[in-house]
Amino acid sequence: MDRRSMLSAMGATAAASLVAKGAKAEEVTSTLDAIMKRGHLLAGARYDYPPGSFADAQGVVQGYGPDVAREFGKHLGVEVKFVQTTSQTRIPLLLNGQIDAEFGPTTNSKIREEVVDFSLIWNTEQAVILVRKGEPTDPKAYAGTEKTIGATQGAVYIGYWRATNAGAKFKLFQQYPELLLAVAQGQVDCVLIDSLQAELMIEKMSDAKLAVGEPFYRDSSAIMVRQNDSKWRNWVNWGLQRLWLEGKLQEIYRKYYNEEPGFVLWQPGMMQPGVAEVHGPDKW
Repeated sequence: MDRRSMLSAMGATAAASLVAKGAKAEEVTSTLDAIMKRGHLLAGARYDYPPGSFADAQGVVQGYGPDVAREFGKHLGVEVKFVQTTSQTRIPLLLNGQIDAEFGPTTNSKIREEVVDFSLIWNTEQAVILVRKGEPTDPKAYAGTEKTIGATQGAVYIGYWRATNAGAKFKLFQQYPELLLAVAQGQVDCVLIDSLQAELMIEKMSDAKLAVGEPFYRDSSAIMVRQNDSKWRNWVNWGLQRLWLEGKLQEIYRKYYNEEPGFVLWQPGMMQPGVAEVHGPDKW
């Protein structure tokens, strides 16, 4: 092949590569753009996790997470449609595109970050054991292999418990009401749950005969989004910080938790430099 033919072939290859890359770029659409195009945000939410995310007696989705999703929808100028998630379905629903983000109590653990991305930490909760009344409330009483520990499938609490109790025996459930019923009926000796949720669920159960035990861990959670979509993840992070600067995020938190937020969104006393500025395609 002479030099002219070689250069011509190289040029054709380069042009074909650019066309392929351009086609590939067109195929990859940010979740943010998809939301704006379809006119609604598909918000994943737990229906069984008060006060963070739950469906009330009328079937209306309420809680800290859903209210934040509604604020996001308001600022994007789109409707919010809630999709029920569970411990088992939340990641598949996100990866399959059936939800745009999960506004639930999902811990931003390393193993999850291998398949999804997370926002800034937007909540922390104290993990406790829940036991039958009259039983020991010290977590150490349930160490070893003789006790059966209840938890929801995929709960990060399982890993923390096993870190100090390698031989622990678990029985897993899909929904929190099933979990509470299991300990009440003696199917398990104690269950792992966050403290406020435990108290709220006990209040709703008639003659629950359950007691909230002592804490064994403080958990953090974040909004879950698909990997490699920085445009959407950035907007979510900016949105959380802007809600904080407006005082709205704290207001929502107090509404459901009856206390001040126990987490730092960016750094103590400050947000990400420039986050209050809105310009170009950035919507708020």
